[in-house]
Amino acid sequence: MAKGIVLQYVDVDPGADDNNVVLLARVLFVGATVPDGPLIDMGALENGVPIPLNIGTLSATAYSNAVETAVRARAVQLGFTLLNTDVLMPTYSRGT
Repeated sequence: MAKGIVLQYVDVDPGADDNNVVLLARVLFVGATVPDGPLIDMGALENGVPIPLNIGTLSATAYSNAVETAVRARAVQLGFTLLNTDVLMPTYSRGT
């Protein structure tokens, strides 16, 4: 089994409009099914694994789903699969 762990967000790109952004993340892939052992990945373009977010509809669930989808898609590109529960990420909560 493998895990994908978002280590940090390294940059952000603009999205399709003012409500969309693309977070770029450094991700650690680790576990028995990761080819050639542990891998710190910066995405296909080497500027970060892209995670599209719509800030107009952003919620804790939408954030988690976007990160899980992006990290799982990158794992498939690298030749292995992950479940949503195999993706770990920084969490955020709304301030008071």
